[in-house]
Amino acid sequence: MNLTTDSDPKRTLVDPRIDRTVLCFIVSLRWVDLVHKGNTMFTRNFSAILLIILALFLVSSLGVTTAYGAADTEEAFRVKTHEIAKAFARNDIEFLSGVYTDNFLMTAQSLHVVTKKQLLDNQRFEDGTTFEIDDWRMIRSGDTVVVMYKQTWNYNDGGANEAQFTNVWVKEGGEWLILSTHATQISLK
Repeated sequence: MNLTTDSDPKRTLVDPRIDRTVLCFIVSLRWVDLVHKGNTMFTRNFSAILLIILALFLVSSLGVTTAYGAADTEEAFRVKTHEIAKAFARNDIEFLSGVYTDNFLMTAQSLHVVTKKQLLDNQRFEDGTTFEIDDWRMIRSGDTVVVMYKQTWNYNDGGANEAQFTNVWVKEGGEWLILSTHATQISLK
């Protein structure tokens, strides 16, 4: 079932993924209306409870959102990538530990393969380190997202480090986590 506008039957008003939920909700509202005509205390209370349950079901079927907005959008991954860079800049290991899978592996700029523990134990930046992210690309296939970007770190002493990153995100337990990263050195000043 797709609810359409009268003027444009091709324009749907409701996301097709939730059409069954909307149909159930509409049918339930009609049922509640008919039951209320019976006007007994039991039927009114039962109807109200049913209506609340259906409303909660409808809301939950709309999809999971996070502080990033819709969790699966390109913009959400862009924001997540910036949040990770900010966390590295402020040495926020607690935040970073929740970003990577437990079996995370990275090919670092040094060409060494490092684990999540090694990355978090050894990565430290000076206060005031800033970053820029450019040349953003993203592709998705099911519960896997590949994000590629160029990142420049600017240090207090005037130096800079520019690298190309590729992050492989996977959905685990409803959360997007980084499974693997590859970093290639572009320049070091």
